Amino acid sequence: MNEFVGDDKLKNNEKTTGGVSHQFTSSSILLFVNQLIVAFGNWIFWMLISKFASTEEIGQSTTIYSLVILFTTIIQFGLEYPILKYSYKHRKSILSTTLLIEIGLSLLFLPFLIFIFNNFYDDNLTQFELLAITMIILTIPGFIAHFLLLGLFQVRTVLIIDVLATVSKFVVGFILVLNGMGSTGILIAFTVYILMMSLFSFYVVRNEFTFKPDLTMYKMFLREGIVNTPSKISRIFIFSLSIVLLAVFGIDASQIGIFYMAITISLVVGGFATNVALMVIPASSKSNDDIAPSGLRIALTFTVPFVILLITHSSTILGLIGNNYTGASLELTIMGLSILPASITIIAISEFNTNHQFKKILTIGIVEIAAFLLSFSILVPTTGILGASLATLIAFLISSIPSILWINRKSIKYIINSLVSLVSGIIVWMFLILLLGDGGILNVIIIISILMVSIMTSFYLNKITLSELKGMIHALYRKGEMS
Repeated sequence: MNEFVGDDKLKNNEKTTGGVSHQFTSSSILLFVNQLIVAFGNWIFWMLISKFASTEEIGQSTTIYSLVILFTTIIQFGLEYPILKYSYKHRKSILSTTLLIEIGLSLLFLPFLIFIFNNFYDDNLTQFELLAITMIILTIPGFIAHFLLLGLFQVRTVLIIDVLATVSKFVVGFILVLNGMGSTGILIAFTVYILMMSLFSFYVVRNEFTFKPDLTMYKMFLREGIVNTPSKISRIFIFSLSIVLLAVFGIDASQIGIFYMAITISLVVGGFATNVALMVIPASSKSNDDIAPSGLRIALTFTVPFVILLITHSSTILGLIGNNYTGASLELTIMGLSILPASITIIAISEFNTNHQFKKILTIGIVEIAAFLLSFSILVPTTGILGASLATLIAFLISSIPSILWINRKSIKYIINSLVSLVSGIIVWMFLILLLGDGGILNVIIIISILMVSIMTSFYLNKITLSELKGMIHALYRKGEMS
């Protein structure tokens, strides 16, 4: 267990710290499973809705919902980081503080939403203005309650709420669209989804926190929210706004759709590290110790094998979705290469939040945004979606440089070990291709072989022991918040 904690001064607290480590790891796994379930539910939703709604109706609803997502992200202001960090220490005031901040930010930004509707959208879209405003307002309590629950490690509760809300969206949307309500029906379904999330989440947390405003907390939350905003906005630019920008640069719609699928796959593969980054914050706060090195170790160990799979078999993976997507195999390979630096950066940001190193967070976010926008504007006009993939890789590589320079020194060996595992898996793949060839059953043999090699290498180098795995699995079945 010492190697998991990685610090001699914690030898007397191995049991406590190990429990925290297992708890945040199991919580990250559950959160990742939740992400997969919601993503699958959304895929089923759109697949069935598309059979009854026209492409125009789907286009209208996705346009409005994308605008809602953009404004809610801006209004959320990076507050999830201080919410996760202070869920335990400020139970008396955190709920009222964050709620009042979010209400204030909503009142500040909603006029801009109304301005966009009145000046940039035609009558076909302005009819949904009230629904858009309603969705944004309803998101506020759900956003706060969601991260408060994560801060208390009540991930099972989050999973159940998300599943219930997703089912509600599916049922409402299907009934309304089937009855000819089109775009309105789809957007009402999303409104119901947000309402269910907010109601259930807020109902659960109401007994865990008191509603006692504390003026001294507002400055702290606003400061920490502001410094986290650039890195959060950067991810929106890379994974969401890039799709819009491709259209602005005149890229063909079919190419944009293919690139969107490559982004979606890379987001799923990198999702575990993202969830680890979230859960590291309350774990560190609870244990009064920096858990980030352990988080990085576990995140990279479990992510590397799937990154190797993306790099070596991108065409096969895309072919499972449809043969028309295999043309983006090079783009998916590049996106796969970007996952490791992205994982390092996002966990480093969690570490810096825990240690109150706000200038580092702000610097990384600004560097990432600048690197992406500059490389995107240079590469996309000449190379299309390939340039967009390269811009993503460049942004994450550049932002990972200060992250690695500033990160806890204990994390460096885990990064090196993970790179060794990555390279070894690729070498084994190249060797097997030369020895056996490619295609048919050979593909299956090669995939199994490189996965086994990369998993064994990662586990050995990063010292993932059998007892540690048992501890993680045992923690998955524990109920309630972390003790």
